[in-house]
Amino acid sequence: NGLALDAGRGSDQPRQPTMSALTHEPWQRWRLHPTEDGAAFIVESVHTGHVLDVPHEAGPETRTPPVLWTRHGAFNQQWLIVTPSGGPV
Repeated sequence: NGLALDAGRGSDQPRQPTMSALTHEPWQRWRLHPTEDGAAFIVESVHTGHVLDVPHEAGPETRTPPVLWTRHGAFNQQWLIVTPSGGPV
């Protein structure tokens, strides 16, 4: 869709990442770190060093979006990277 996950220019936390037009700036660059068991990834902002985190109060009924937070590696910071159904392999 031409959009990129954007950490924003600031470094405060918690902060919600957004989707914005692709500019190739450091706040749109991310590192993927495999978890110890290799089953998932920690997604780290190149700009801030913070990682994608699902707040503990999140649940299906709250629709709480992910935030950027200090890395601790718990399950709420582990992400599966998958190919969308019908997309290129």
